[in-house]
Amino acid sequence: MTVQQSTLVITVNARNAQRDIERLDRSLLDLGTQGDRTSRSMGSSMSSLATYMAGVLTVATAISKVDAYTSMQNRLKLVTATQKELNQATNDTFAIAQRTAQAWDGVVQVYQRFADNAKVLGINLKQVASLTDTVSKSIAISGASAASAEAALVQFGQALASGVLRGEEFNSISEQASGLLKAIATGLGVNIGELRAMANQGKLTADVVIKSLDKAKGSVDN
Repeated sequence: MTVQQSTLVITVNARNAQRDIERLDRSLLDLGTQGDRTSRSMGSSMSSLATYMAGVLTVATAISKVDAYTSMQNRLKLVTATQKELNQATNDTFAIAQRTAQAWDGVVQVYQRFADNAKVLGINLKQVASLTDTVSKSIAISGASAASAEAALVQFGQALASGVLRGEEFNSISEQASGLLKAIATGLGVNIGELRAMANQGKLTADVVIKSLDKAKGSVDN
C-alpha cells in the first residue's frame, strides 16, 4: 500500500492576512480530498478535523487548532491499536464534547485515562466512551464555567493516571464540578461526606471510581 503524505505550509503576512486565510481554507480542503484518496478509513478523522477547524478567524488560530488536534490524536493513538479504533475514539470524544459542551482536549484526556485502565478492568473502548460520557455529563450538570469544567476534567484525568482520587484532585473537583462527585457517591451508595472520608483514606482507587460511574450512568443520563 502506498501512503501519501500531505504537507500544509502556512505563511503569515500581516498585510495579506485575508488572502492567507483563504489559502488555508483551500489547503485544508485539498488535504481532506487527498486523505480520502489515500484511505477511506481516514475519512472520519478528517471530517472531525474539518468540523473542529470551522470558524477559524486567523492563520495563527488555525495553526494552534491544528497543533491541538495533533496532540489529541497522539493521546488517542496511545490507547488504540488500529486506524479503525483511532477513528472511532476520535469521533466518540468529539461527539461527547459536543453533547456536553466540554473542551474536546479535556474529554480526550479523560478518555485516554479510562482506556489506560481498560485492560486491567476488562472493559472495551465502547465502555470507555460510555464512562467518558458520564463524566462529561456530570461536570455539565454542575453548571461550572467553561474554564472550571475544563480544569475539572484535567484534574480527574490526573487522578485516574495516578490510580486514586484524593487530595488536590478531589478538592479541585469538589469546588469546580460537584456533580461529578455526586455521581461517584451515587454509584457507591454513600453521601458526599462519606465520599470525602474514602478519598482521605485512599479508597477511591481507579477501579472503584470506574465501577461507581458505571452504576451511576442511569441517574446522570436522566
